[in-house]
Amino acid sequence: AGLAKPVKGGAVAAGSIHSLALKMDGTIVAWGGSPGDVWGDGDPRLGQLTVPAGLTGVTAIAAGAYHSLALKANGTVVAWGDNRYGQSDVPGLSGVKAVSGGTQHSLALTADGTVVAWGDDFYGQTTVPSGLSGVVAIAAGGFHSLVLKADGTVVAWGSDTNGQTDVPDGLTGVVAISAGSLHSLALKADGTVVAWGGDFHGQAYVPAGLSNVVAISAGGLHSMALKADGTVVAWGDDFYHQSDVPDGLSDVMAISAGGTLSLALKSDGTVVAWGAGPEDSDYYGQTDVPGDDRLSGLTVQEGDIDPTFSPSVADYTLDDLSVSSVHIKATLADPTYAQLYVDDQPIASGNTATVSVSGASTVIPIRVEPYLKPPRTYTITVHGDG
Repeated sequence: AGLAKPVKGGAVAAGSIHSLALKMDGTIVAWGGSPGDVWGDGDPRLGQLTVPAGLTGVTAIAAGAYHSLALKANGTVVAWGDNRYGQSDVPGLSGVKAVSGGTQHSLALTADGTVVAWGDDFYGQTTVPSGLSGVVAIAAGGFHSLVLKADGTVVAWGSDTNGQTDVPDGLTGVVAISAGSLHSLALKADGTVVAWGGDFHGQAYVPAGLSNVVAISAGGLHSMALKADGTVVAWGDDFYHQSDVPDGLSDVMAISAGGTLSLALKSDGTVVAWGAGPEDSDYYGQTDVPGDDRLSGLTVQEGDIDPTFSPSVADYTLDDLSVSSVHIKATLADPTYAQLYVDDQPIASGNTATVSVSGASTVIPIRVEPYLKPPRTYTITVHGDG
């Protein structure tokens, strides 16, 4: 469990009002909300947070508006959540190497470079162009679809009401693509970004001088870019504060722009989320990264620690002991999304660890490691009997 942090291979994906994180053990954590009865048919939940029981072996994730996708190591795809347009009805697929979720449709890229699309086709977003091949990347947007070909060119289809499928003439040398609700992004090999489509909130107006970009993500009405130095740039709609990159954010290895939020995955496996509501509110919890770095209890069988335990107090002492070992019982505030270590050894929350002590003083660390948040370390310093 201690190896389940999403370092070097994990991923994050932001939907309209929900978030996903892929852990290194191939499992998925989901949080956020459901739109409630926005469709007017009495359905309070769409299930985008209900990760299928036993889902493991996942290598990639994608979030649509209200549905979620997972690509397994065996090349199969699992989808759950909103299925009003069949976007979660995965066709009989195998050999898949990438997935992408749009507002009401889904895309899959197979190992032979062909694209499979399913879900809503009102704007033709699932009508894959005849003869399309040699595809190396896919992106599902609001009601349009993009693909990147091996020759560095981009093909788009579906809704063009805001020019989101009008690929700029002469666009070549592209290495990555991303599709938003009304706009499209392309990252070129020289580290610059090209945008087109709806620009009502400035989401398609690339900041002047933006360079050294290594990843891009198009959200509902905003855009994000990850630079080679691990910093993030965001622009476009900021009503939900989704373009307000947290001060000092660095060491980022992956990004994802959602409908009302933004996600960043750092190289230490922690996730940073922002946006979601005006006045810093978090309407559906989509920026409430799960996990708790605190203990709810800490005791030593051989004596009382000083001061009396409090979750907010990190350092404790235990004096005048004539023993060769102590028995420490630590309890996590939330064992669902965290691992506990006593003296750098993993142990289940609430179990007792036996730790050897020697000399005049022994410092014993008790570390709480939330899967998606920075760790917190408590210490007990055991002083021998003077």
